[in-house]
Amino acid sequence: MKFTKSTLSLLFLVFTTHFNAQNCENALLLKEGNALTYNTYNKKGKAIYQTTVTTTFLDTENDWSQATVNSTVISTSNEDSFDTTYKISCENGMMSYEMIHFFETAILSKYNALDFVFEMDGDILEFPSQLEVGQDLNGGTFTAAVEGQTKTLIKIIFEISQRKVVDNEMKTTNMGTFECKKITYNYSNQAGIKTEGTVSEWYTNDKLLLRAEKYNRKGKIIAIKELVNITKK
Repeated sequence: MKFTKSTLSLLFLVFTTHFNAQNCENALLLKEGNALTYNTYNKKGKAIYQTTVTTTFLDTENDWSQATVNSTVISTSNEDSFDTTYKISCENGMMSYEMIHFFETAILSKYNALDFVFEMDGDILEFPSQLEVGQDLNGGTFTAAVEGQTKTLIKIIFEISQRKVVDNEMKTTNMGTFECKKITYNYSNQAGIKTEGTVSEWYTNDKLLLRAEKYNRKGKIIAIKELVNITKK
């Protein structure tokens, strides 16, 4: 399967709408039926998988909203796929994401069969109503286990730490050029072999992830994730 980068009309209006500090009315995933599509590329710029995140249900009460989100990741090489569901919520402008939102579920796609059982649990990562340079953000831990009929096939421990808003930057992708907050964090991934490194993320004013870059512990880039399409209902 070949994935192409795409654009969407009126994106300038979407991205330049500033986030309301009192609520999350501009958060695209807090609208039922809205969807975001991301391509992930290897260090050579080749697309390796595509992820589509779609809001399937929205629950609201006063200044609180919670979206049920379905995430589907598809490999470009063999069309293996993995589906998962998680929650995104907002209360008085504070956005909260279940940590599986930050985990690369593509590594679980080869186990996506009826005779496997997945057990997943994780912390909540938060985005305050206003992001300021120098601001420390919370980290957390996510665990996943794939259970076969008689034994655990794989257990993964994914951790995020030292998460921080480090800069205001103008970021250019195929979607255009936008004013962003740059957030960095350290990660570790234990799945038999432990890997560590850092991630840099660029968020628009409405806390929409535009681009992420993943580096190994030596500071060499190993993957890039970019927003390539928005579907609005």
